[in-house]
Amino acid sequence: MNFERVAGIEKSLIRKMFEKANDKSINLGIGMPFCKTAESVKNYAIEAIKNDKTFYTPNQGVKELREEVAKKNSDELSLELDSENVLITNGATQAIFTLMFSLLKPGDEVLIPDPGYPLYKTVAKMLKCNIKRYTLLLENDFDLNVDETSQKVSTKTALIVLNSPNNPTGMLISKKSLEAIASLIKNEGTYVLSDEIYRGLNYEEPIPSISSFLPLERLFVVSGVSKEFSMTGWRIGWIISSRYNISQILKAHMHIISCISEINQLAAVAALKLKFQNIRDIMKFNRDFAVEKLSKIPRIKYKVPKGGLYIFINVSAYGNGEKIANLLLENGNVITIPGIAFGEHGKDFIRISFGADLESLERGLDSMRRFFSYVTV
Repeated sequence: MNFERVAGIEKSLIRKMFEKANDKSINLGIGMPFCKTAESVKNYAIEAIKNDKTFYTPNQGVKELREEVAKKNSDELSLELDSENVLITNGATQAIFTLMFSLLKPGDEVLIPDPGYPLYKTVAKMLKCNIKRYTLLLENDFDLNVDETSQKVSTKTALIVLNSPNNPTGMLISKKSLEAIASLIKNEGTYVLSDEIYRGLNYEEPIPSISSFLPLERLFVVSGVSKEFSMTGWRIGWIISSRYNISQILKAHMHIISCISEINQLAAVAALKLKFQNIRDIMKFNRDFAVEKLSKIPRIKYKVPKGGLYIFINVSAYGNGEKIANLLLENGNVITIPGIAFGEHGKDFIRISFGADLESLERGLDSMRRFFSYVTV
């Protein structure tokens, strides 16, 4: 059958919500900081254009950027990395797709979070893998339950996907849980994909990584400049792993994407060298502002996010998440995302992003408060 690999893939519920909205809808759905790219980064890119950095680049990425990524992650993760441990990708999304495409075969078991970023399920489905889910529950601070997860790991488990801070919950996998998972699979052939794209947006404490407990031979750390540096449109991500693993993923990467624009890569170099933290500070202010506004809405439940851009709100006192998200859009003109978009355990939730500018965030949250004051169960 034509297009068989994508025959069962539907448009994401996130995208469907945006298509229902209008130009005047208040956007609390999109997962990015509102902040503009720093002027110094833009100027670095302009200079790259003037200096004719407009040709093909090495498939693995320009060495200067790979060295900066290695240095940043060596410092943050206490690892010994060099440029050969890094593959530059077209954003974290392509990183996830390419490494899963390279690693997995039909019938492999993949363990993903529920709720979790929809891409993990979609790619595993396209690759005809068997998908299992571990649950992240509100009453457990959305931490991974080691006992439940351990029961789902088997000799057939090829890949476990971790995402901390988590999209959509904004919560962390605890150091204790990460250490337990690493111990659980130490004698198995299981790999771990650690999606750490939100690690730079940490608000309460340093964010632990499973890289402290698992060797790079069994680990892929994915991140990029999109969230931490508010450079979503520049499409620069990376994979960190052992030299051998990177060499194997590179075989697919060079045919899928060839290479990444040098202009964009050099802009990312500038961002990493600057090490500015104003995006995190602005997002922390927005988070605190949103939490204060939400505290005025009765009968909703949520955890104050420790990182990332999202608050995952249990609205079951008013209806299921998809119903409430649609009613909020129809009656309050506010875009939120139904929690079911992230898995079955999100069905009672909606996700809001506090990445919007403060005026939009205030208008959206005030509209939500008015909506919940009159909505009938």
